[in-house]
Amino acid sequence: MNSGPKAELPWLEKHRPRVLSDVVGNSEAVARLRVIAQAGNMPNMIIAGPPGTGKTTSVMCLAREMLGSAFDDAVLELNASDARGLEVVRNKIKMFAQKKVTLPPGKHKIVILDEADSMTKGAQQAMRRTMELFSNTTRFALACNTSSKIIEPIQSRCAILRFTRLSDKEVFKRIDEVMKMEKVDVYTNDGLEAIIFTAQGDMRQALNNLQATWSGLGAITAENVFKVVDQPHPTLVQAILQNCADGDIIQAGNNMKVLWDNGYAAIDIIGTFFRVAKTMEIPEKKKLSFIKEIGFTHMRIADGVSSFLQLSGLLSRLCMITTQPERSYLST
Repeated sequence: MNSGPKAELPWLEKHRPRVLSDVVGNSEAVARLRVIAQAGNMPNMIIAGPPGTGKTTSVMCLAREMLGSAFDDAVLELNASDARGLEVVRNKIKMFAQKKVTLPPGKHKIVILDEADSMTKGAQQAMRRTMELFSNTTRFALACNTSSKIIEPIQSRCAILRFTRLSDKEVFKRIDEVMKMEKVDVYTNDGLEAIIFTAQGDMRQALNNLQATWSGLGAITAENVFKVVDQPHPTLVQAILQNCADGDIIQAGNNMKVLWDNGYAAIDIIGTFFRVAKTMEIPEKKKLSFIKEIGFTHMRIADGVSSFLQLSGLLSRLCMITTQPERSYLST
């Protein structure tokens, strides 16, 4: 039966790299994977780093280059967030490791385990045993955000690759390519800067925000991007910080009230404060004092004290740094 026209893939999946040479950023880690792909003998690996930096994609590209046409039969991909218990290791992973697959000489089956740091300790112990027993035929690639959550016995059996957040230049290069392929022709430079600002080095976030803004509003402008991602506009945040840098608590408070009345969450406001403060053109000593106070407030908001009073208190402390510089922590 005809199921109608084929559903359009999200841009994230549609433009996902298929070979290692297409992977953006983390050039040193990707270069190591290229060497492994050429040698053909992949060690057990832990790939650690923030979300959206290409960890799983890179391993899939490596597996595709190493195994070629045998990729579908010789690769098992699991997301440990969905399936992370003992039974999955005992059933799915062990059965796959025991399965006979015809591969070229020197090649191995590959188990790709995404978000492996969310596996239970018991499941990790069971997997350690499986890694030992089937090391002649099967290799493991564990992608995670924090490698310290993987038990020591597994860490000692794996080569560890570190991925870092992508630079703004790398994110821009990729979204520029995608925009050309998708014929996105209504945009402003401010809009592209907003995509990069909100992504924070996360390529997945950048492409999702780009597609959501283009599909929903038809133009990539700063106003549209911040509307879609529902984050405070950095221009207003910059105005508030500039008020504090000038010691004008009344105007800073009025601008903060406007921001708060727009309905933004305190955690989003303080996150934008931090990112804007880093790039402000004020004396370095004052900037570091501002960042310290913003950091303390971020910690309190993360602990649950997310009130307007908390943010107002931050403004008063920032103004005090301007009006009473002798109280700055850097001058004590």
